[in-house]
Amino acid sequence: MIFPPARSSVSNDVSGQIIALIRGGKLSPGDRLPGERQLAEQLNVSRTSVRAGMMRLITMGLLDSRPGSGTYVREPGSEVLRDALAQHLFPDPQTLNELFELREIIESEAAARAAKRATPDQIANMRRWADEIATAAQRKDRDGLAQADVEFHRQIVIATGNEVLRDVIDSIAPILRDMRYASTASLELLPGQRLILNAIEQRNSEAARHAMLDHLNMVRKKADALNPNSQTQDATL
Repeated sequence: MIFPPARSSVSNDVSGQIIALIRGGKLSPGDRLPGERQLAEQLNVSRTSVRAGMMRLITMGLLDSRPGSGTYVREPGSEVLRDALAQHLFPDPQTLNELFELREIIESEAAARAAKRATPDQIANMRRWADEIATAAQRKDRDGLAQADVEFHRQIVIATGNEVLRDVIDSIAPILRDMRYASTASLELLPGQRLILNAIEQRNSEAARHAMLDHLNMVRKKADALNPNSQTQDATL
């Protein structure tokens, strides 16, 4: 039986309960989840909360959305890593700071390597998601803005050609998306994405690395200004 969540972050609790069902063996790889409406009724939450919770797990790689068929439990690809990170679905300020540092370490080097290795199609995907970020901001679409930013940064990692690195980023993507969503109230765009993309298009590894670091540093400073009670938080894109 699925019990309604009691805490304030409803969509997080939806994710947590589905994870518990998978770990407890009540949902197995290949099983189809109930539809959004049925889950919302069982959990006594809105369909929007169910959708957001399921999206986290799809991004995390635990669920697979099949258009026209439904959402299914996937075979875990990096189970040990995901188990280790599961405790950080609701991180404290110190953990947020450490996660942000992880982004700086990984994404700056990913940008440098993407500048050398990205295919024309991969660069086109980055450009498409950068355009989606701008469109979502113009439409004041916070969900779309957060998701587009996650995908833009993910495309950079994919362009490195390192599948292990991609699995690492996919494992923490739900956390990163939450951090972005919580901070997009102003829907303010930063110039970083375009500068990073330009450097990758020009095949300039050093410029791509520095553009990513500058972008993340700007985000970190903005985060501290927006949330003075936290050591750091991923403020916008």
